[in-house]
Amino acid sequence: MSSKKNPSNILTYIEKNLICWTSGNEKIDNFVRKMQLKINNNNEIVFEWILYNQFNEIKEIGKNGPITVYSAIWKDGPLCKKIVSWDKSYVRDANKKVALKCLHNSQESIDSLINEAKKHEEFQVLYGISQNPDTGDCILVLSWTSGSEKIDDLIQESQLKINNNNEIVFEWILYNQFNEIKGIDKNGSITVYSAIWKDGPLCKKIDTRDKIYVRDSNKKVTLKFLHNSQESIDSLVNEAKKHEEFQVLYGISQNPDTGDYILVQRICVWDSGNEKIDNFIQKSRLKINNNSDIVLEWIPYNQFNEIEESDTNGPITVYSAIWKVVHYAKKYSMKHKALQVLYGISQNPDTGDYILVQRICVWDSGNEKIDNFIQKSRLKINNNSDIVLEWIPYNQFNEIEESDTNGPITVYSAIWKDGPLCKIYVRDANKKVALKYLHNSQNSVDILINKVRNYLTNMFDRKNRGIYGISQDSNTNDYILVLKWVSGNGKIDGFIMEMQLNSKNNPLFKWIPYGQFDKIKEISKNNSITIYSAVWKDNFYSKEMEKVGLKLFHSSQDPIDSLINEVKKYSASKFGEILYGISRNPDTNDYILVQKNFTWISGNKEIDDFIQKMQLKINNYEDAIFEWIPYYQFDHIKETSKNSLVTIHSAVWRDGPLHYHHGGYTRDSNKEVALKYLHNSENSIDFLINKAKKYSTKYGYLLYLNCLSGNEIIDDFIQEMQFKINDHNDIVFEWIPYNQFNNIKEIGKGGFATVYSAKWKDGLL
Repeated sequence: MSSKKNPSNILTYIEKNLICWTSGNEKIDNFVRKMQLKINNNNEIVFEWILYNQFNEIKEIGKNGPITVYSAIWKDGPLCKKIVSWDKSYVRDANKKVALKCLHNSQESIDSLINEAKKHEEFQVLYGISQNPDTGDCILVLSWTSGSEKIDDLIQESQLKINNNNEIVFEWILYNQFNEIKGIDKNGSITVYSAIWKDGPLCKKIDTRDKIYVRDSNKKVTLKFLHNSQESIDSLVNEAKKHEEFQVLYGISQNPDTGDYILVQRICVWDSGNEKIDNFIQKSRLKINNNSDIVLEWIPYNQFNEIEESDTNGPITVYSAIWKVVHYAKKYSMKHKALQVLYGISQNPDTGDYILVQRICVWDSGNEKIDNFIQKSRLKINNNSDIVLEWIPYNQFNEIEESDTNGPITVYSAIWKDGPLCKIYVRDANKKVALKYLHNSQNSVDILINKVRNYLTNMFDRKNRGIYGISQDSNTNDYILVLKWVSGNGKIDGFIMEMQLNSKNNPLFKWIPYGQFDKIKEISKNNSITIYSAVWKDNFYSKEMEKVGLKLFHSSQDPIDSLINEVKKYSASKFGEILYGISRNPDTNDYILVQKNFTWISGNKEIDDFIQKMQLKINNYEDAIFEWIPYYQFDHIKETSKNSLVTIHSAVWRDGPLHYHHGGYTRDSNKEVALKYLHNSENSIDFLINKAKKYSTKYGYLLYLNCLSGNEIIDDFIQEMQFKINDHNDIVFEWIPYNQFNNIKEIGKGGFATVYSAKWKDGLL
């Protein structure tokens, strides 16, 4: 039968098959009718008026002021849908054990009765209403209750707190609901069993239009037997409340043979028996605010198999197990969920040693300052992909080889056996790292911490920063910075680290693997340098693939020093911000400078050196970037004026000049420019360079070369006037062709001069 709403079928059945369904009270009859009209699912309880003579074996089981609870057998039993899907009729579940909640004097306040019934409505535990004909007291007929006022109050209170469709409906569960009961563990006064719950827990229907609960039948559950708990209901209630927050508890049951109360759980949750530890665990659970957070718990020692020692460091021994083990707690607070490495606490029953049960092993240095500093850095983690700073025992490193030495610092390469923590907090084993030894640092922990702090604070991105943690040489006691292995060359790695630590602006200078580049094309070349354009696939600084320039330095006597000096030249100027980092061609071993925007070279060393000097003089973001521009970059070239030494052309520069915009350099494409041809200059590079030196790049001004007079003396004078410009507000003195003027009118005359007014078409610069 379809589960869609079909109340007419139910109501018709009720009207035809019930001899009498009226209570005799209009308010109650209307309420019963409304409850029946709300039925929209075959599995819902059919709320009805039930004659009192339907109940046999009525026994009082609890009393609380105006309420008395009885157990009873309902002869006919509640209406339920036939199991056969094609049969659209209802049958009764005869001889059903129920609870009768008798509300004394309720006949005097029908509204109170109805309000009490509404409290139970949503959880499908209310079969209907009846009335004792002798006393006139109205009765709520419920599925079986515990018989304990305190337990029933806890259950009702828990149900009334439900405000989310996914929350578990806490309830009393009859012991005969459980099949296949098997013992799985025991700890003091607690025994744990697995079982199959026949009817299963109440759960909200997936179809959100149906605001009712259905049962998830034949559910595997855990039964936590609390021995002798019938002697202290308060202890049972408190135990249940501990689990309430974490949605692990389906309800409470009771073994009818022993009287032991039972917590019916999705999973088993233990207690240590130590009040401080249990309170600490409980507080940590209360901080949980995400379904993916680990739930800290007490774990009985007998839960671990295949326990094998894996490492020892002072007062701490690490074991592997089916789970995973250490001797010390509290630092691994659930407050910083990005480092949720701790499953719980246990205790070795033979030695009494407490154990931290971890997903991964996290060490301590034994030095309070260092451990506190590492802990504070972890508390700042807010993303699963952030690198986790940690203390790393020296015996974790294999294949240690010296790479470079510089004064009090020696850099080694090594293999870190366990490896760093990755984004899902598993370890990346056998990781190649760089060990930066700080000689004699054991005498100053503060210097060590400041060194590490520089890495953490000067690098704007945690997941790309280069430091994994701190270690200490067990022979010399020198502290060690454990860093990412980058280029494989100590000098270059040290230089990149230095650049990163001194970086005040984005982007961050870094090592970039050559395989990150696609569509590599040569665009210009001289004896020592080749320039390529390329696409950087995984550019960290941009969400999209970016076009970059690769400046390749051919092998020389000392190519690494040449490369480093080249970077230092640029990094000293504002123009240095176009540098992304260093790479290396694995086929030729040539080192490469990776630039945000590629700049061409002329192929002539004197010209290229002069251009570089001009670029290194840049100290203001508004300064023009002086560069070599290939002739093919110019379109729409037209002669505009000429004299004996120079010809001026207008043109459109396709890529356009570099300018600073929104935190970086970009090109202003299709820029109109003037080209000043210097006749016969190919024979004198010095003449060309001297001419270029006269032009200022200050404040972004270049000489405006639109037109010449044709008279060398006049043109030289105009140029001198333009060279004197040093402010944005200065007027640009220039030669203006006469055909630029319209509406020419004489307005005055005297002596050797006549004055005219006119309209200047292009206008003032």
